[in-house]
Amino acid sequence: MAVTLPKAAKAAHGAGRSRLGPRALQIGLPILILVSWELVYRVTGDMALASPVQTWNTLLDGFRRGWLVRGLHETALALGGAYFFSVVLGVGLGVLLGIHGFSRQVFEPLVLTVYSIPKVTLYPVFLLFLGLGLSSKIAFGAFHGLFPVAIFTMSAVKTIRPVYLKVAAVMGCSPWQTFRTVVLPSVLPSLFTGLRTGFSLTFLGVILSEMFASRQGAGYLLMQAIGLHDVPRILAVALLLIAFALLVNTGFLVVETRLRRRFGQRDDGAGSPAG
Repeated sequence: MAVTLPKAAKAAHGAGRSRLGPRALQIGLPILILVSWELVYRVTGDMALASPVQTWNTLLDGFRRGWLVRGLHETALALGGAYFFSVVLGVGLGVLLGIHGFSRQVFEPLVLTVYSIPKVTLYPVFLLFLGLGLSSKIAFGAFHGLFPVAIFTMSAVKTIRPVYLKVAAVMGCSPWQTFRTVVLPSVLPSLFTGLRTGFSLTFLGVILSEMFASRQGAGYLLMQAIGLHDVPRILAVALLLIAFALLVNTGFLVVETRLRRRFGQRDDGAGSPAG
């Protein structure tokens, strides 16, 4: 007992330190960024950078006068439509390629090749067929997000062991029971990873389309501010987009971690296209 107690106390102390470290970093990192931002601003001046206070005041002005709200509304419409199509088409394509081996052998190299192409080079094609407006932004954003969703879904579906499906059939499970008890637990965690990656790339595609060929949206506001060299507005729009992306990505990560714990999968990159 005399030996066990010090070891237990040491282990508890180590566990407490391990929990304190990430929490302190989460709290201290934003403070460090703000302090560093202010110091760099004082060195460079207004022509190169805006202070945190100036950026915050510009952000409040955008909400108060409405120009930022209108831009975000347009971006939200395009992002919602683009993500819907990327999920529906990506999951459908991924399930098809995952189930049918012949289709996978034929189309998987094509999907991976298109996924690796810098898609901004194809945006003139979208403008040619769809013109300026919401439809081209939705199509271009969906084109960005479709492929990671399809690849992760395909990787998850093709790794389901056939013996599980055979056991479900022997036990007399209905198609719905087989899907709920065998397919869904095997596919859902990796599928959610694809949905998270697909959202990030869909968001990127929508913002790029607004930056290069649009008269509305957050991307257009950003390019307009760059053209006018309005540094506080540039930082205000950029920081708002970054904050939104981080918030959504954090939400996806929380749900994804819970799914992996619930269905007994480790967060070790299973289902990754690179694997």
